[in-house]
Amino acid sequence: MDDKLNVLALYGGPYVSLRDALENDRKQLSLIKSKYEEAKIDAEEVLPQKFIVNSAFKAERKSYPIRWLIVLVTAVSSFLLISVGIIVYEQINKKDLK
Repeated sequence: MDDKLNVLALYGGPYVSLRDALENDRKQLSLIKSKYEEAKIDAEEVLPQKFIVNSAFKAERKSYPIRWLIVLVTAVSSFLLISVGIIVYEQINKKDLK
């Protein structure tokens, strides 16, 4: 029993270190192998040079931008921007007067 414990004490640390290094190398090898296979497939794959495009046709009804919505959004955003500008201007004037 003492002989086995002495052998384990002598070679246990290096064995664990080598075992962990081997496991790490196996993981890296499998990762590199999968990346190699993907790169090999990408390099050997032939992409088609033809693109099929559907023929054009007239629209069923004409489409126009919704003008009332554009005007409404512009008016509301202008109002908000001017309101914020006036508030900031008033605050600056209040600080200058003090």
